[in-house]
Amino acid sequence: MPRFDHIALTSTAILIAVILQSSHAVAKLLVAFPDPRVHPVACGRVGLKSSLVCDPSGILTSGGQDKVDMVARSVSSQILSAAVVVMPKANVGAPNSTGSFHCNDAAKHKAERILTSWGNGLTVLILASKDDRQFCIVQQNPKSELVKKEDVDHIYKVVEELLSVQNQVTMDLLDSAIISALLRLWERSTVDKAHAHMKVMRPSNRELMQMFIAQCIPFIGFGITDNGLMIIFGEAIEQFLGKLMGLSTMGAAATGNLLSDIAGIFLGGQVQAIASRLGAAEPDLTLEQRSLTITRTCKQLGETVGITIGCIIGMAPLLYMEKGQPALEVDSPPVSDVSLHGDRPNIMQIKSQDGFSA
Repeated sequence: MPRFDHIALTSTAILIAVILQSSHAVAKLLVAFPDPRVHPVACGRVGLKSSLVCDPSGILTSGGQDKVDMVARSVSSQILSAAVVVMPKANVGAPNSTGSFHCNDAAKHKAERILTSWGNGLTVLILASKDDRQFCIVQQNPKSELVKKEDVDHIYKVVEELLSVQNQVTMDLLDSAIISALLRLWERSTVDKAHAHMKVMRPSNRELMQMFIAQCIPFIGFGITDNGLMIIFGEAIEQFLGKLMGLSTMGAAATGNLLSDIAGIFLGGQVQAIASRLGAAEPDLTLEQRSLTITRTCKQLGETVGITIGCIIGMAPLLYMEKGQPALEVDSPPVSDVSLHGDRPNIMQIKSQDGFSA
């Protein structure tokens, strides 16, 4: 039992040591790179009350820091809020043998820790280290996809073109690379914001009415041709072929409907062309706007109203058709006692035959 206690105490001591070491590392990191929005002087931004650039070692010139700070403030919005940290070395190992800038896991983890410690409204952090050639872009919430992989790849490509022109990175090239990355992030966030706004934009009442009319007018024409031709064809078939072939009224109506549907196929283009000349044009909506429930409801309502009006108008031929003759009345002979029961004798006849009188 004492042995188990010893193991537990040892494990606890190791865990505490790891926590203290991690806390010390984080504290050291925070001292080296404080939040420039709160401690601009400690970040090398003397004379400012707030900044989005932390460059305590003065890697960038004062003018370069100002340019980067100005761009970072300009691109900040409700979606994007970026800050920049510049250091001589990220202390993550030897630089890339090819001389190009990259972001290894250690540098990325360091950038994430700085962003987490600064937090409070920041969405993106750019870390640039001059000597070991690290250039990392991290975001506060990786699942938000504010910084997509293709955007990061594009930024790295531009940064590599700017910074790999010579082995010794100049300060002008480094601030140009940072500004290029900030502008690319701003461009993508602006496009995504505009696209998201368009997706949820409700069509105006005028556009919805235009959609309703654009569906209503053609369906009025379809209703007229379908119902009107069905009545005309059905009547003609019943009058001429019904008696000849013994076709019932329902059979004549079904055949008339068949012929009217066939005619509708050939007349459909003409109906649509006439509707277009009457101004039945759909509004210019995006695919997302057309998928909205209110847009689809207006479209279906227009079709329903149009086909109803068209079918009512299509019944006009009924006004010009002769009314059917009333059914002929057949005179039947009076019913006698015997005919009432067919050929069978009734009870009175049976009594007479047996000698009984009524």
